[in-house]
Amino acid sequence: MLKDENTRLRVLAEHDWLTGLYNRRGIEQRLSALFGEPETLGHSAVVMADADNLKMINDTYGHDAGDVYLREIAGLFRDFGPKDCVSARLGGDEFLLFLYHYGSEQELTDAVALLADLQEHSSAALSDRLQVPLRFSFGCCLTGPSADYETLVKAADEKMYENKRARHAVTAAEQTASVQMSPQAPPAQSPPHIPPR
Repeated sequence: MLKDENTRLRVLAEHDWLTGLYNRRGIEQRLSALFGEPETLGHSAVVMADADNLKMINDTYGHDAGDVYLREIAGLFRDFGPKDCVSARLGGDEFLLFLYHYGSEQELTDAVALLADLQEHSSAALSDRLQVPLRFSFGCCLTGPSADYETLVKAADEKMYENKRARHAVTAAEQTASVQMSPQAPPAQSPPHIPPR
């Protein structure tokens, strides 16, 4: 009985209450164990991801909808990939994935391409009547023979912010083009000329 309770408390301490993924503490312990046996990892990569549009979801539909949005993203990451994957919510809208046991670098690259496809073609059901695009930015760093996971996480995080900036730039450009292509409003009429007294 005591053993079961200790197990339950350990699971609670290592997992995010909202999504069920590992939390920061849990993923650090899991990665430390995995990187302790690097010869067993195969081809692997660290992915950092950040939920896009969370503030807009919270402001428009409420924080309960924002929680659903985060759980939907977590569901994508929890079930991701043809090989092994551990995933975590580090806090707020930030997530980490570790992909491993891939047979070749090409196989791993194909998995990352699948993640990029999900990035643009996923949706979240916030309620029975409300479905919204589910979007996230991510950065990926392939592991090397001597890299530690903390260095890999930092490198992947930098790439994630590059991806987010690039995606925002594309969105802004598309919005500008949409405005430019809209029918022009008729020119304002000049006020009638009133001669000086």
